[in-house]
Amino acid sequence: MLFLLSVLVRRPLAGIVWGSLNGSGTGWLKDKPSRHYYDIATLTLVGVFAARVAVQQWLYEKDATGWLAFTKIAMRYPLLALAFMVVLWAGRRSSNRLKVLTGPRPARSA
Repeated sequence: MLFLLSVLVRRPLAGIVWGSLNGSGTGWLKDKPSRHYYDIATLTLVGVFAARVAVQQWLYEKDATGWLAFTKIAMRYPLLALAFMVVLWAGRRSSNRLKVLTGPRPARSA
């Protein structure tokens, strides 16, 4: 729910976390396409979490313990890895876009 709320308030959580981890900060918030990339990444994470809850809740209610165990394994790391690849894609797209927009930085003289 927090991830979805972050998209609705135009501060996608995937971008906030990515910027904190790689030290790029929140400069991407001013760039609409970069914010859109992180919206996609955050909504992908929302989709993964929602799918896991929906499928596993349905199997739990059906008392299908064997399938529930299988889906807990199958829907955990593989889907999360896919979502993280989308976050990585968004981070790289945004980073490349911001580099182009800001242009090359002049070298500092000692």
